[in-house]
Amino acid sequence: MAVRQAGTDRGPLRRGHHNRLDPRQWIRLSAADPIVSDGCDFAAWDSCPPSCHFSRPAGRRGFIFSQSFGGYRARHGGRDAMTHKFGLLTLLCLSALALGGCATTSEIAAAPGIEATDLQSLPAPKSGAYYGLRPLDSLQISVRQDETLGGTYVVETDGYIDYPYLGRVYAAGLLPGELANRIAAGLNPRFVLDPDVTVRVSSERSPTISIGGQVATPGNVSVIQAPTLMRAVNMAGGTTEYAKLDDVLIFREVDGRKYIGVYNLSAIYRGNYEDPALYPDDIVMVGDSPARRRAESLLQLFSLAITPVILIDRLVN
Repeated sequence: MAVRQAGTDRGPLRRGHHNRLDPRQWIRLSAADPIVSDGCDFAAWDSCPPSCHFSRPAGRRGFIFSQSFGGYRARHGGRDAMTHKFGLLTLLCLSALALGGCATTSEIAAAPGIEATDLQSLPAPKSGAYYGLRPLDSLQISVRQDETLGGTYVVETDGYIDYPYLGRVYAAGLLPGELANRIAAGLNPRFVLDPDVTVRVSSERSPTISIGGQVATPGNVSVIQAPTLMRAVNMAGGTTEYAKLDDVLIFREVDGRKYIGVYNLSAIYRGNYEDPALYPDDIVMVGDSPARRRAESLLQLFSLAITPVILIDRLVN
């Protein structure tokens, strides 16, 4: 290496050489050669040409900054600088992880008309609601006084049916008898006087719950196959690596009121709480953990940051 002490006949710097010399006495002899420093502030280094690239060392001993490797090439004290850099990166990552763990939880049930309840108080639907009409149910409707008003009708995805004279009639959630009374009230007396209306379910869709968020396969799950929260999550392929198990929500509507139950799935898995029952049309959302995402990103960044240092150390040693 062609680095010499300015104004002396010293030979190239050798490994293990620890003389405490004024850094101003060391200069770059060619553009390709690195610079040797010893912990000074380089702002006043007058003897170095403008093409020099240098950096403040992390340790007390000197090190060599090499453009060819893009990092620290170890000489005397090089390991100290590299170890210090590793420590700083570790401290940075740990600090970021700690800050991620302090992130605030998103507010729940902020919309008007929604009540957040605890595990024990989330109400169950009334028994009749379990058999209410649902989208895609096929209905056989007949009017005794007028056969032309009878026929097969399918509940649309928005909960309505298209009925003669009356147009769109909302049917979802009603019992068959309740829908019959609604149709009769619409027909009487303008179209049919005191109509006798009958509604039968000819093809009923299997009642389902909807599950989403951090599960492997979001979608609809049959409530017959998955009558509880834990079974529903298992039917959806389990949770993902980013799932926040203590932030699992169940959305439910009972008697026109909307509720949100907040559950700790991890505690349910361990048997600390009863596995809550699910009902048709419930919506389950498994929460997301931003802290885990940040941790993974930081670990990837940390790995990329220290790899060049490790490679340089191996090349030199």
